[in-house]
Amino acid sequence: TEVRLSNGGWAVGGRYSVVDPYLLLFWTWGRGPALGFDMAERFPAWTAHARAMAGRPAVQRAFAREGLPLPA
Repeated sequence: TEVRLSNGGWAVGGRYSVVDPYLLLFWTWGRGPALGFDMAERFPAWTAHARAMAGRPAVQRAFAREGLPLPA
């Protein structure tokens, strides 16, 4: 994931796809209490992707509804 996202942009072919929300889900789990990874330090490209996803209104609504902090 980190290598694939290291060029910036979306996960598949430079276009937003169904893969991008799944990557955000796994990124969110990675920083959560069960795993507790420092995602920004260990996975900077993946974190940049998560931050880009956080700019999408649908993601903002979903995170707000679930009471989750957006990637920062």
